[in-house]
Amino acid sequence: MELINFLEDRVLNSFRSAMRAPLSKYKMKIELPAPIFKSRPSSDFVAPIPTVGLDVELDEIGVYKDGTLTYKNKRVLVHIRDASHHTPRFHLVNCVTLLEMKSTGRFERYVVSESDDGYFYVRIDGKSLLRYKLPVCQNCLDRLEWNGFGIESLSSASRKLIVQNFSIKDFFAKYPISLHPIVPAHTVDTAPLNDYPENWTDIANKLKHQLGYHCQYCQLILGVQYKKFLHVHHLNGVKSDCRPENLMCLCISCHADQPLHQSIKQTPDYLEFKRLFP
Repeated sequence: MELINFLEDRVLNSFRSAMRAPLSKYKMKIELPAPIFKSRPSSDFVAPIPTVGLDVELDEIGVYKDGTLTYKNKRVLVHIRDASHHTPRFHLVNCVTLLEMKSTGRFERYVVSESDDGYFYVRIDGKSLLRYKLPVCQNCLDRLEWNGFGIESLSSASRKLIVQNFSIKDFFAKYPISLHPIVPAHTVDTAPLNDYPENWTDIANKLKHQLGYHCQYCQLILGVQYKKFLHVHHLNGVKSDCRPENLMCLCISCHADQPLHQSIKQTPDYLEFKRLFP
């Protein structure tokens, strides 16, 4: 008894389509040109916070659901850059100290920082801007209950020990700078636009040619004459992901049946295809 071809059986592929599973795998080695990604516009880039801190408006600093402070979708620290008489503390969360500063209209004295070594640039009594090792705010540690810290529950000596051993790197390890739970594979500098590569036409044509201009779903052979009715579909919906395993050749009808692709049925090519291949 000869088994069916599990890669090309239409009934099985219909079940796979309903489950959003890959519809087929290539039975040959596919070689495609490397995608040439379009460059991001300069407006997409967020400049890093200067090492001396960044002056921002009060309403630009957000408070995350865990109380940590945010600026442009990432966690930050704040501190006073122009201090009087002594070095200030830096803050991790929207603690009672910051709430008091906001209520008295003195919050504009603070700047945003993402330093993780504990050193901050501060100007004391109007003198030169210098780099100081600043202590962490105890009210912030109290709100976070950092390592069991509690202003009311611990002795002064115990609190002092936790403050001395506090590490900003440990803080950012527990509360990552990025507010996204899953760190993307690319950074803001390297992430390609979710758009077709500049050489997408070349990539698509090479795939169609290597697969003999046939639909991998219904197995209709279109040939070069009708190649305009053969589309290349991205299985994961990411247009910049042009790995062979993410691409599939589909006739325009099968492509239109894919999730979120129903608008294809309104195109002149789709109507022409239906007349030619009823």
